Amino acid sequence: MTPSRRRRAVLVIALGLAVLTALAGGYGLYWTAAARGIERGIADWAAARRAEGVALDYRALDVAGFPLALVVTLAEPRLAVSRAAASGGGFGDYSWRWAAARLTARARPWSPNRVTVALPPLSRITVARAGRETAATLRLDDGRAAIAVGARGATRVTVETGAALLDWGAARARAARISGEGTRTPERALTLALDIAGIELPATLDGPLGRKVPRLVLRATLPPPAPASAAAGDLDAWRAAGGRVDIAALSLRWGPLALDGRGTVTLDPELRPEGRIDSRVSGWRPAIGAFVAAGRLKPRDGALAASFLGLMARRDGNGRAVIAVALTARKGKLYLGPVAIARLAPLVRRAK
Repeated sequence: MTPSRRRRAVLVIALGLAVLTALAGGYGLYWTAAARGIERGIADWAAARRAEGVALDYRALDVAGFPLALVVTLAEPRLAVSRAAASGGGFGDYSWRWAAARLTARARPWSPNRVTVALPPLSRITVARAGRETAATLRLDDGRAAIAVGARGATRVTVETGAALLDWGAARARAARISGEGTRTPERALTLALDIAGIELPATLDGPLGRKVPRLVLRATLPPPAPASAAAGDLDAWRAAGGRVDIAALSLRWGPLALDGRGTVTLDPELRPEGRIDSRVSGWRPAIGAFVAAGRLKPRDGALAASFLGLMARRDGNGRAVIAVALTARKGKLYLGPVAIARLAPLVRRAK
């Protein structure tokens, strides 16, 4: 190579290195600005929520992951929510607190509106009401969530976990797997898709159908406007304005009973679920037998119900006896056809 060519080659290399250095420096500034923006955003959100009775604090906040990620870690995060009876909340004075050892979220620097969150394997929840506290622990196996924020505030949140265990005082509930997706449209309609497998209900809910619920699948939409909160006053206003939940699909396997349906649910004046789900049901005959054996139905009433439902039954493609029957919630009871199968408590008890 001649001296002139060597000089040109050196110049090209030098210019290339200068460009790369400038780009790297610019990207470094962009990443640093994004990291500082996250820190400010979390602090600003926490400050804005304090007036609403929501307090977020943590021992430390760290942003790492340069150059290909933004990894946000909150050490010992704690979230506390408090409401007072004077606010018309309907719960009376109450508060709840959530705490974990660590919460980690991750995003790509060039796509900050898509966030993945590693859910803590152990969370502690404390609820205080009327001077009385109850504590719970939530254990999750491989829990993770993804949050995507789109145009005009459209949001999608997905959650996946392996085994889940909730210990709440003397009550213990389990699930082998949980998956769910919630979305909010720009018009503020909310949709929920939930699939829970391997449910074991608390002993306090043990009944004629047992505590094992092999699977629950739900797809539902809450048309706008949603209730302002879960407080009694806001739920009353929502109900009075025609608020409802449209259930596009409900699939339940519980003991011998299998139910698939769709319908609409709202709240009655006592804030208990009220509505109708038109369903296809199989396994109803052994389910009625279980209620009779448990003393929840008189033998005569059980026989009449079985005979009545038997007249409605048709065989499906698998040879099962299937009936088209309404699952109805009214006046604090849940009915399968003419048979009351459960009591329904108010979603919120009013302050006395």
